[in-house]
Amino acid sequence: MEKSRLPFLLMIIFLAVGFNNSLFAQANETRTKNIEATFPLIDQLFSASAMQNHLPGAVYGLIVDGRLFHSGNTGYSNFEEKIPADNNSAFHIPSMTKSFTAMAILKLRDEGKLKLDDPVYLYIPEMKGQKYPSSDASDITIRNLLTHGAGARIVREEYL
Repeated sequence: MEKSRLPFLLMIIFLAVGFNNSLFAQANETRTKNIEATFPLIDQLFSASAMQNHLPGAVYGLIVDGRLFHSGNTGYSNFEEKIPADNNSAFHIPSMTKSFTAMAILKLRDEGKLKLDDPVYLYIPEMKGQKYPSSDASDITIRNLLTHGAGARIVREEYL
């Protein structure tokens, strides 16, 4: 390629990249406005659901591309004391985290980052050398924990 054509081609490439970035920015701005337009409907749906299901309070958020776009709340975090629910409210969620944890572990399995039959001590080093109640007990695996097939009971030295 001739040296005199190189600056011209580089200028065309830089212009094309800049043009595409401005188109992307415009598309992103339109997308953001479209998402923001749904906020009143989202608020209405959560409020109606809380009323219909007799929820004393709820806090919710809309996350898009890893960023919190919108949050809202309804009702009370403490119904007896009439303390309104807000973004700092802590709610008791019994065993709901088990489902999220299981799904996250299965996602890691699907990505090849772990195996369900891996011993737990590979990920929790403190479990290595765990003393079990019987000498023939095998190491606790991720599968054991997910299916509640083995306990992670800590046996202290002073109790043996």
